[in-house]
Amino acid sequence: MAKRLTDNSVYVYFNLHKKLWSVKHRKTKRVMYHTEVVLLYDCKFKVSQAGRKRVLKEKRKNVHAGVTGELDWIGHKQASYRTPHGFEAPVPVTYDPYKYESFVRKDNLEPVTRAIFCSMDINNTNKVLAWHLE
Repeated sequence: MAKRLTDNSVYVYFNLHKKLWSVKHRKTKRVMYHTEVVLLYDCKFKVSQAGRKRVLKEKRKNVHAGVTGELDWIGHKQASYRTPHGFEAPVPVTYDPYKYESFVRKDNLEPVTRAIFCSMDINNTNKVLAWHLE
């Protein structure tokens, strides 16, 4: 059964033109925010393989990868990365269409598909940090 979308269900991707995170509402498909910091929970890391193949063929980036989840917080100041109570230390996550087919952990390059909580911060070299990876 598909998960019911809520008013906080969003898709977040890095906007190459604005150099900010774009936060798109999953029901309306409209961009709601452009922001420096986004915090999400119940995260899924998504990569369109057709979009990735287009990047590899054209050698030109396009929006084909991002993170879906429930919006927790957005802002324009550097986020505090204190580990939430009961969570292990965060794991840096990255994606490069020329190197990987999916999002991967930066430490061991294992594929990442889900996380309970993640933060995305352009002030910290476009870092995506994830907690409780699945």
